[in-house]
Amino acid sequence: ADPAALRSLGRAEALAGRAADAEAALREAVRLDPDFVGARLELGRLLLETARPAEAADEARAALEILPTYPEAQLLLARAEWRSGRSRDAVAALVELLADDPYHFDALILLGRVLLDEGRRDDARQAFRRVLRFDPRHAAASFYLGVVAGEERRFRDAIDHWRDTIDADPEGELAARARENVSTALEFARIFRTGDAALQPA
Repeated sequence: ADPAALRSLGRAEALAGRAADAEAALREAVRLDPDFVGARLELGRLLLETARPAEAADEARAALEILPTYPEAQLLLARAEWRSGRSRDAVAALVELLADDPYHFDALILLGRVLLDEGRRDDARQAFRRVLRFDPRHAAASFYLGVVAGEERRFRDAIDHWRDTIDADPEGELAARARENVSTALEFARIFRTGDAALQPA
């Protein structure tokens, strides 16, 4: 069997919703070629999607032993560590990635989310703003800046950020969430009487 063909098969099975078959194909690809980083990353992503973050982290580490600074492996490791409840390890993996590529947008967004989850709002805000400096219409960066502002009860700013998300990607998943958040923020603004009396629905 050809490891590359098995990887393609695994990807197709995953897209079809057949996770067990996808895993079997990808594991066989890795067995045949232990240095096949692409298959390891596909397997790791599948394991993460099927709620096995510890196993996903193992695949990411194995990939990094082969390619020590491969960004996609570092990103997978960070996601797996975060999902395993090891936020500090996730941050460490992202900091290492960003040392080589300071404007890796996916890494910056994930770093901001991990920091926000830890309650480090100022640091999270800096990560999201760094993305917007280079891509002012980045939907995820705007969305999570809205989350930061919402947690701080700065509802006017939160709504502005969420409307930016909607403008940037009107049909995206985050836009749908942003629309719901705008409605909620308008209600919270009234409840907490934050001085945002001029806030109006979009």
